[in-house]
Amino acid sequence: MRTKTRRARGICLATLAVLACTPSFPASFKKPPRSTIIPVTSGSSPIVLNGASNVTLRGVPPMAVLRGGGTNGIDIRNCTNIRIENVTATGFFRGTFIQNSNNVELVNVTATRNQKQGFFVHDSRNTTFRRCEGSLTQGEHALYLAETIDGALIEDCHFYGTPMSALQANSEGGSYARNIVVRRTRVESRYGCYFLGADFRMEQCQVTGDRPILCSNEPGRSSSGVVRDCLINGRVFLQGSQLDLDASNTGIFDIVRY
Repeated sequence: MRTKTRRARGICLATLAVLACTPSFPASFKKPPRSTIIPVTSGSSPIVLNGASNVTLRGVPPMAVLRGGGTNGIDIRNCTNIRIENVTATGFFRGTFIQNSNNVELVNVTATRNQKQGFFVHDSRNTTFRRCEGSLTQGEHALYLAETIDGALIEDCHFYGTPMSALQANSEGGSYARNIVVRRTRVESRYGCYFLGADFRMEQCQVTGDRPILCSNEPGRSSSGVVRDCLINGRVFLQGSQLDLDASNTGIFDIVRY
């Protein structure tokens, strides 16, 4: 009996074992009709997707650990409807790199002890992080949303131990960073969250540091945010930004305008 397999286009991986499924994408995002499931095992080879669509990469068993250096551990470019589950990327230049992609979902992905950023997203739409962890980067941020970002959902994550802001979202020039939602997430770093010309909402989060939240203006674009039901410890810095700090927030914090 011959068995038919379906090849996922645009994928650079050593071994492909293919099944069909319908992954659980956020309801507000486009849901693909079917998806190729590819098991990922531990090793030193990075995951590279370029021009792929409707693909799920799932670490087995139960978590795949990728160790490397000099490259991106998970590299996603020009892709649509991608889901990565149960993978740790450590020792790379960036743990995860996402560029010019739509509907990418990371679930239980850890990026730790990488050189620059744990997670880096650039010019992408509808990116989701669930139960992800970013920490101990040598250079910059645990999660960096850069330039044109239209829709980012961050839920039940933990970002900590970074020399710069653990979570940063910024627009530059003619770009924009909007529709950024952070829920039930812990941010523990000297410089916690930095929003530069970004529109965001934080709910039920814990943010601790010398500067847990900083909202600043990009020339021609100001930040606008809502923070509710959060525990905040430290100084909240505002530079001409619109920030709704609801009375439901707790903790010990000062508001500093500069």
